[in-house]
Amino acid sequence: MKITFSELRRRHVVRVGIAYVVVAWLVLQLVNNIVTPLHLPEWTSTLVIVLLGIGFPIALVLAWAFEMTPEGVKRSAAAPEKAKSVAEAAPDALTAAIPSTPSIAVLPFADMSPDKDQEYFSDGLTEELLNRLVTFKGLRVIGRTSAFAFKGKNEDLRTIGETLGVNHILEGSVRKSGNHLRITAQLINPADGSHFWSKTFDRDLTDIFEIQDEISRAVAEALAVTMGVAAGEDEGFTRNIEAYEEYLKGKALVDATTLRDIPRGIEHLLRATEIDPTFAAPWASLSQAYTLGAQTGTSKAAEWRRKAFEANDRLQAMAPNSAIAAWVGLIAASNRGQWFDAETVVKRFQGPDLTQSAAWNTQYGRFLTNVGRPGEAVGYLERARRGDPLSPVTSLSLGEAYADSGNLSIALEEFDRGATLGGMLPLLAGSALLTALAIGDIALIEKRAQALVKIDPAAGSLSGEWAALAGDKPALREALRKAAEVPGNRSGFRAMAVCHWAAYAGDIELSLDVFDGLEAGFVAFASWRPVMREVRRHPRFKDIMRKINLVDYWRKSGNWPEFCQPVGDNDFECE
Repeated sequence: MKITFSELRRRHVVRVGIAYVVVAWLVLQLVNNIVTPLHLPEWTSTLVIVLLGIGFPIALVLAWAFEMTPEGVKRSAAAPEKAKSVAEAAPDALTAAIPSTPSIAVLPFADMSPDKDQEYFSDGLTEELLNRLVTFKGLRVIGRTSAFAFKGKNEDLRTIGETLGVNHILEGSVRKSGNHLRITAQLINPADGSHFWSKTFDRDLTDIFEIQDEISRAVAEALAVTMGVAAGEDEGFTRNIEAYEEYLKGKALVDATTLRDIPRGIEHLLRATEIDPTFAAPWASLSQAYTLGAQTGTSKAAEWRRKAFEANDRLQAMAPNSAIAAWVGLIAASNRGQWFDAETVVKRFQGPDLTQSAAWNTQYGRFLTNVGRPGEAVGYLERARRGDPLSPVTSLSLGEAYADSGNLSIALEEFDRGATLGGMLPLLAGSALLTALAIGDIALIEKRAQALVKIDPAAGSLSGEWAALAGDKPALREALRKAAEVPGNRSGFRAMAVCHWAAYAGDIELSLDVFDGLEAGFVAFASWRPVMREVRRHPRFKDIMRKINLVDYWRKSGNWPEFCQPVGDNDFECE
């Protein structure tokens, strides 16, 4: 670990050193005053000086290693390096100067409840405040992922402000005991740590929605950004506290994205919709949960895919102009091959200011990549990265756009940057492996395959086996054909892996066979990788593009992909 003055100060070593010197001086004064009256030996003062000198470095070492907490003495945690290392390693675009216009990061509120069992509640409150603040025009709000990267970390606010590029930070705490809430919120200037505003709210649990309104209004007024401008409306929100709590519990489980947690999350979300059928947010999380579950190879894949579409339809009817409806609607419409609908639902929500909405730029960037315009997508996704620099989702999307547009080395750098952020690790490692296949360096392929196996042994086991055969393409083709005979390898992420590896091995027919059975969204996602170039040149590729309605979208919109061009009125060719 690099020892810096800021780290010494964080661990209270400087404070302990100063206190030790002061106490030592007082001890020496006392000893000098009592040596003569007590007839102590003349060397007594010398002995005390020696002992105090020996004790000084010991005190500093103990201060470095341990700290006093309300629970007693504990080992000091190392300074959180993730956000710091990201800021240091990020390109200049990510470490933008603090803007002069109002900008804010809403840090996760701390759970101060007696049993420490309300983290889902405090996280939910944080997200609701963030969602409400983003409706104010003229206020740039940092995305959830970047703000939550500092959760539970004792990071210096100046570092957070510089890393996220904001001039305001909202932080606070939640203490929930029975039906009583105490919420403390404070608005801070990260440049010097001074407080713009702070307030404590003591309320009954039934008042939580009023508290959210009150805090967001108070912060906006403190920033002076709502002068003459009304906040956006909350579409499809609930005022039922029981439904709200069930939603928060379900969302927390779904966000974990493990197959074990998804069914339990669905149970809570369904209860939320039963309690308040007009509450839109649980329908969004249900669509996400069913979609994730269907992609993991579960036996319920077909049923969950249908339910994902049904949940999305309910969401679009309830809150068509919300950000979450745009994201969920994009995924659902893409999987159905409804590309005009996908574009419409994303453009419907552009946020109060297009240039400041990281979520919108990510969504639209992914849409452009899916329809074959990754070069155009890069601009939107780079803008999203500036608005939410610590989001692994944005990093994954940007890396894919770089790769699809042929910037392979830059794509690998972005995937590696995303891997330092936490989250999405299997997808980031998998996309890096696909990029290595396009580069064709066998040593790099093996390295990236082993990285995927290490992160997710279950998902990466096949790729690890295939990477060992990367230099023997006949043997690799045989292994791929055997793998394709397993039903579980013909859907979702496993099927996409077979498609790309078969294209690398030169088995274009196998790649097309598996490719043809994928959902429209997966086909679009996989089509534009450089390793699929020979697949795109095959006549069967045209039929697949027609089947998923992309050709119809290209012709009617006039927005042809960067890899294909029309030939006459009824044909086209790709490269």
